[in-house]
Amino acid sequence: TPLLNYLAAAEAAQSQGDANQRDEYLKLAADIDSQNLAVALTRAKLQFRQQQYEQAVATLHDIQHEHSRNPVLLALLKDCYLKLEDWKPLLAQLPQLEKLGVITAEEAAELQIKAECGLMTHITQQNGSEGLMGHWNSLNRKTKQRPELIACFVRLMSSHSADSEAYTVLRDALKKNNNDEDLIELVPALNLADYHPAIVRLQDLLRYDSSNPSTYSALGQLFMREEKWEEAKKHFEKAIELRPNMADYGYLVDVMEKLNDSEAAADLSRQALTLALPVKN
Repeated sequence: TPLLNYLAAAEAAQSQGDANQRDEYLKLAADIDSQNLAVALTRAKLQFRQQQYEQAVATLHDIQHEHSRNPVLLALLKDCYLKLEDWKPLLAQLPQLEKLGVITAEEAAELQIKAECGLMTHITQQNGSEGLMGHWNSLNRKTKQRPELIACFVRLMSSHSADSEAYTVLRDALKKNNNDEDLIELVPALNLADYHPAIVRLQDLLRYDSSNPSTYSALGQLFMREEKWEEAKKHFEKAIELRPNMADYGYLVDVMEKLNDSEAAADLSRQALTLALPVKN
């Protein structure tokens, strides 16, 4: 009972913003039973609420070897890693979290993507595109096949002017993910010295799926880069036919102006405006 009273008093002190009094009550509780799991978990929870994430991790690590399967401890440790953006230990912990039912398989997959992308971001900030490429090559094949991680890698490489290397990975990924719209939409976002190979790759995708508006839109944008206005017009019209989209309308307006068809450009602008306006009941 005294131990529980001290823990309750520590909670109350925290709620009043008195961290010193909180720690005093926790010390008194620990004096009664220094190995008590409830004492350590309460300390870590209160540290977490106080945004003392590193201290909370240290508290949890002190007891983790004796309570390595405790779901409350593992869940709190996961939350601390997320707050600290400490991606490596989080990635190492995910299999155990899923195995013990602390998180679902779907949650584990989402956290893996978040952590892997976060780790790639940190590596890029510290070591640039060369460091990121080295890290990417070190990943296992299954991880490198995740479209979300491919997209993260491509964006990070492009942000450091390594568009050509990014396209090489993206091109290979599109061979296996030939209808992934998120990956397809990344192609025209890259700054390439020669867009012809990318155009050929996208045209190949249409053989697998001739009704993907993202592929037509991406091709239209690449033909714009090459100033092939008629080809661009044809592809944007097909993209809009399949999926009316404000961005594609905007591109097509620009194309029609390049073709000196101001009347068609004005008509398209009106159509786009209609698309943008909310539907009235």
